[in-house]
Amino acid sequence: MLPIDAGKRPLDDHLEVAGRDALERIRAAAAPLSDVAVLCLTSADATASQAPHYLRSLLPLMADLGVGVRWRALAGGEHGKVGEWLEQSLGGAEFAASETEWEEWVEESASALEPELAQADVVVVHDAAALGCVGAAGADVPSCAWSRHEDASAVDAVAAERLRGLLAKVEVEDVAPATDPLSPRNQELPRKLSGQVLRSLGLDLTRPYVCQTGTVDRWTDPHTAIDAFDLLRKSLPELQLVIAGALPGEGAGDMRIAKEIDDYTEGRADVHVKTGYGGVGNVELNALQRVARVGLSLRLRSGVTADRLETWWKGTPVVEDDDAATVAEQVEELVRDPGLAVERGAEARERVRAQHLITRALEDELRLAGSLLGTVAR
Repeated sequence: MLPIDAGKRPLDDHLEVAGRDALERIRAAAAPLSDVAVLCLTSADATASQAPHYLRSLLPLMADLGVGVRWRALAGGEHGKVGEWLEQSLGGAEFAASETEWEEWVEESASALEPELAQADVVVVHDAAALGCVGAAGADVPSCAWSRHEDASAVDAVAAERLRGLLAKVEVEDVAPATDPLSPRNQELPRKLSGQVLRSLGLDLTRPYVCQTGTVDRWTDPHTAIDAFDLLRKSLPELQLVIAGALPGEGAGDMRIAKEIDDYTEGRADVHVKTGYGGVGNVELNALQRVARVGLSLRLRSGVTADRLETWWKGTPVVEDDDAATVAEQVEELVRDPGLAVERGAEARERVRAQHLITRALEDELRLAGSLLGTVAR
């Protein structure tokens, strides 16, 4: 188990955005957990997981409330790939691990967790790839929960059957995706700085652009974005398209993904593909989402993604569909009608404020931990 420093940040930093009532509810939910040891688990093998990004915002606030937060990442195991396959199978990818591989992964993961249990009152798993750890669950160990952030509505049938037995002693709670308005990717940027950043990426700021951001992985659908762009160029020849984000960290697999997208965009001068290898980080993604006329959220896996929430929070409307013609039609409407784009963007920002702020997730997570201890009813 790899220890990760959870950090600490004052909850009051979120007062202006979340409001006093929300913070009072959070403090009430945290009161029964004072000095309770909450062990949060992720997996270093789940390269495309959003859980680490989520916990980096969540756990410092939990620590400020007096909860004894500990964060551990399952790492270095011989069978870690099984956990990554499980993570991918939640979105519908085939789960090909044999029964023997599954059992060895569960045994390995549970053994890695056991030394940590003496210092934990409750255990909360945030990555499907770390679920093997709950094999250590039993009558004489802390209660366990899976705080599920992924959409599992299309889970592979084999994976679903394996999980049924593994999760028999585990509370499963669906926690809606959340974004941190104070994170580097969401903080306000001066207009001049945004312009400098975008020009450095090769964008012509005298012309509009649409942008798809997020991890560029097996679930990204750049082909629909590019096909929609081809249709749009007929009526909006000045338009630019940006596909930007981090690669999942799979080594040679990253290069295959990047090359496939690059090959598909060949001959299109106004399509810009930007990845972390090319220097795209939090500031660049922030500026891209903030200045785009329209954001795109085109993926082969269902569910609300972190990049969509970030784009919404900046007041930028987002289009999602699996049909290029429909995407093109909706984008054109928003580009041609800036007033409508502003209206849709404002609605989206308020949707995030009401349903998807990290403070709302914090309240949910505190109540989940409290339910494991029996201190709150859910």
